[in-house]
Amino acid sequence: MAVYQSGHIVSITSVSESFPHGQYLSYAVIEYDRNIACKTLVPELFYVAHRTITAVYTNTEPKKTDHSIDGPFVILELSLQDADAPMLFDENEEGRVPRNSPPPIAAGMPSAAPDSYAVCAENRLEITQCGKITACDGTILPPVRERIATCKSHNLIADDFMQFTFEDISYNLFVPAEYSEVKTYPMVLFIPDASVLGTDPLLALYQGNGALSFASARDQALHASFVLAPVFPSSYKLKSDDGLQKATKLIDKLIRLIDYISGQYTIDQKRIYATGQSFGCIALCALNICYPKRIAASILVAGQWDALEMSSLSNKELWFITSDGDARAYPSMNAIISEMEKRGASVNRNIWNAKDSSEKLSSYAKAAAEDSCNIHYTIFENNSVVPDKEEINPISNHVNTWPAAYAIDEIRDWLFTITL
Repeated sequence: MAVYQSGHIVSITSVSESFPHGQYLSYAVIEYDRNIACKTLVPELFYVAHRTITAVYTNTEPKKTDHSIDGPFVILELSLQDADAPMLFDENEEGRVPRNSPPPIAAGMPSAAPDSYAVCAENRLEITQCGKITACDGTILPPVRERIATCKSHNLIADDFMQFTFEDISYNLFVPAEYSEVKTYPMVLFIPDASVLGTDPLLALYQGNGALSFASARDQALHASFVLAPVFPSSYKLKSDDGLQKATKLIDKLIRLIDYISGQYTIDQKRIYATGQSFGCIALCALNICYPKRIAASILVAGQWDALEMSSLSNKELWFITSDGDARAYPSMNAIISEMEKRGASVNRNIWNAKDSSEKLSSYAKAAAEDSCNIHYTIFENNSVVPDKEEINPISNHVNTWPAAYAIDEIRDWLFTITL
């Protein structure tokens, strides 16, 4: 067993996890060459550069646990409030701003920093063992004074995606763990917001829970599926008033990409689903209008499109989600629903408080999904999507609708009940 020259440390791994507002570097795993006595550990025995240690304990496996047990792995949990915690930053001429607040660019919304662009952070930590540690065999492990950089990194769920390019776009693809060519599988297309337009495919994964929620162990156990998450260069940016003609370049590219992946894997063409937020929602409105027989069902989060054009989808299976504080998506979705009802759509309306418990929100969504209506319209009321310490305004309502929508398991589950 190899150890660092300066002590009993075998390896140090930094780990990021998916949270509703994005991917965060949330803990470190220090592997020792022997079992460590958990009861002797306190946070002050360690130092992590530019980070705050919130908990320290041992485990027999290199991962977090609610029940510590003596083992060779020391887990350092880190504060998500640290400036260096987010794995996504917005960069401009003045430097980097961590993406632990609303992104500065959102399609169809005022932009506070038009020259900003998103960049992925490096999953790396520097750690010092400041004090003596007691092993289970009674050995006292002396301090390791120098900073030791992590030698490995894991980005939970995100690392399960593969990255590719197709023509001039980059994309992420999650393949079910037990994929078999003798079976067919559904596929979920996720399109992120305009704040992550660019060429780095990881932007679509680190910016929130939209793609990663469908690839989670929970979702894959219930309905194993492919998850496709493309990112587009800024030349593809689309606004709701651009019209279908300008949208053609983007949506035709999406169809070609879907067809390409369908040629590589056994994708069930009757179970291709789509979801997107803001710019992604706008793109999917256009995609559904132009190719109504390709997508079985869609979750449309905080976006807008021409109401009359959207009314052509009155017989489709769609779930619209917005906040009543979103100055553009809310009135647009109201108009869309009104026009759809004129065309005979059966609409199930729901008004929820996003600050209700996850159990309550799950029960609301389950009841809505069981309704026989083909159009679902969920409104988060009274600025409830906005975190308590965040300023309430149209932008904060807009961007905080995204994580609120994808955090509700039963809304995601609804997609898989629909077949063309």
